[in-house]
Amino acid sequence: MTDADTGSGALLAGPWRGVLAGDKDAYRRAVEPHLPELLAAAARELRYRRAVGDLRPQDLTADELVGETLARGWRDRARKPAGLEVRAWLLGLEFKVLESIVRSERRARKLAGVSLEAAVEEEAQALDASRWEDTIPAHDVTPADLDAADAYALSRQEREALVLVVEHQFSLKAVSMVMNLPPDQALRLLQGAERRVAAGRLAAEGAKRPVTMEPSPPVRVKGSTRHRPRSISPSDCLSRKD
Repeated sequence: MTDADTGSGALLAGPWRGVLAGDKDAYRRAVEPHLPELLAAAARELRYRRAVGDLRPQDLTADELVGETLARGWRDRARKPAGLEVRAWLLGLEFKVLESIVRSERRARKLAGVSLEAAVEEEAQALDASRWEDTIPAHDVTPADLDAADAYALSRQEREALVLVVEHQFSLKAVSMVMNLPPDQALRLLQGAERRVAAGRLAAEGAKRPVTMEPSPPVRVKGSTRHRPRSISPSDCLSRKD
C-alpha cells in the first residue's frame, strides 16, 4: 500500500482546516510537494489528447493545465473528502479540469471568435468516500505502455482508470472516488483496459521477434548420409558467381 493510499483524515485535518478557512499560504504548502507529479501527469495527458485530436499543441501547455487545476482546487477546497489525501485529490481533479477544457475547446471550434479563455465549465461532482483500499496491481501493464497506440485506443474512462493505477499507484477505492464510479464498474474498466493493452504489447513483441531456421535433418540415400537441399532465395541466386 502506498503513501497515497494511507492519507488519513486525522493527519490532514489540521493543515487543511487552515485551507478551508481561506489561508492561501496553507494551500500552497499543501500542494507544493505534488507539483512535479502534477506537471508530469499533465504532460502525459496532453500528449494523449493531441494524439487523438482533442487538442492542438497551441491550445494548452502542461503549466497551464496545472495552474487551472490548482485554481480549481482552491475554489473547490471545501469539496475535498476528509479521508482523501491531497495528492490523489489533485490528480483526480486534473483529469476533470482537462476534460472540461477539451469540451470547452470543442465548443470553441464550432463558434467563431470563441477562444480557450472562455470560462471552463464547472462540474459539481462531489467525491464521497471514506477510506483507501489495497492497491490494485496491474501486473501486465507498465508506465511505458500508457503512451502506446493500444492505450490511446481505449475509451477515455478506461485509459484514465489505467493511468491512475499504473502510473500513480491508486487503489480501487481511490479510482472509484476520483472518477465517481461504483467500485465494481471501476474494476471492470481496469480489467478490460489492462487486458487490451497487455495483449497489444505482446502481439507487437511477437511481430518483432526474429524467426530462426533449424537445419534440415540428414536423410539416408543409398547408404550415404546427406542433408536435404535448402531452398534458395532470389538474393542467393544473385550473389552466386558460378
